[in-house]
Amino acid sequence: MNIKNKKLKEVNFLGALIDLHTHWCEVNKLEPESADEMLFNEGLSDSQKDWLNDFIEAWDNACDLESYFYNQKVGE
Repeated sequence: MNIKNKKLKEVNFLGALIDLHTHWCEVNKLEPESADEMLFNEGLSDSQKDWLNDFIEAWDNACDLESYFYNQKVGE
């Protein structure tokens, strides 16, 4: 299969992550704010900190993917 000839479907990775983060904050009874800022909250459990660190990594990866898709679309 020749990937260059295939149209890339736009996916809203960041929008999906925002929804996930908002839901997680509701479940954990936390005020939604930037995940990296939330790490400074001294009342977080270790598992909440782990989740936030994983979320930050996922966010960074989603930014890279969206940038890649944008660059591929511009180059068409």
